Amino acid sequence: MLKRNKNKILNNVPNILVTCLLILGTVIMVFPFIWALSVSLQGPGLAYITPPRFFKAPFYFSNYSEAFAKANMFRYFLNSLFIAVLNIIGAVASNSFIGFGFARYQFKGSQVLFFTVLCTMMLPGNITAIVHYIMWQNVGALDTYIPLIVPSFFGSAMMTFLFRQHFLSIPTDIYSAALVDGASPPRIFMQVYMPMSKPIIATVTIQTFLNSWNNMFQPLIYLTTKSKYTISVGLLYLKGTFETNNTEILIAASVLAMLPAVVLYFFAQKQFVQGMVSAAVKG
Repeated sequence: MLKRNKNKILNNVPNILVTCLLILGTVIMVFPFIWALSVSLQGPGLAYITPPRFFKAPFYFSNYSEAFAKANMFRYFLNSLFIAVLNIIGAVASNSFIGFGFARYQFKGSQVLFFTVLCTMMLPGNITAIVHYIMWQNVGALDTYIPLIVPSFFGSAMMTFLFRQHFLSIPTDIYSAALVDGASPPRIFMQVYMPMSKPIIATVTIQTFLNSWNNMFQPLIYLTTKSKYTISVGLLYLKGTFETNNTEILIAASVLAMLPAVVLYFFAQKQFVQGMVSAAVKG
């Protein structure tokens, strides 16, 4: 009996180690958010107390209202939301259509073309930033949302890859049967493939929203009018306004900026995981 229990414990050691590592990783990732939420409810100067205080009364909920009062945060939220929604529409529409073409239409040089598209992921955005800035300057699009929205309607290598891999996982018999029934390729794409692609659409939606919502570099160089700032640039402006004082208000504004992304991922995490898995099924 003792030998059996000993063997059972030894067999469970790997699972225990994996569980401990996962718990440790969760604590490391969640701790900054918990600390920020605690600091955002504290009074002036309490953010630098060592050891830090966690959720001790009194709570200063006025930090959040003051963050909106000191800077036009609500306006920045609307600006970022407007840009993010249009980016999501553009990303889903363009990348799904391009991915469908790569998945279902094989022609001479199609693999080379797809490889070329993937190679664009190796180009850092900073390298092309100057060229893009000059291009948008020549067309008079500076200080507008055009440079922040239009590129999403022309697809991206990573998201095109995700859609292509997902469409490849759909049996070709479905496509052939729809052709036999008289459906055109665009109709097959819209009425057959897209309804079957909800997980990958959710994945692209979340990734696009996060990329757009957290984007600071492009709005910083393209936007000059304060009322057009996005939430990321608004936080930077808020930091410049308060300098090193009122850290609690800065943290409160940062927590508000994080909430939309956290809520979106919380409600769509199942579809997000399914989309990533479906994209990895077919090589």
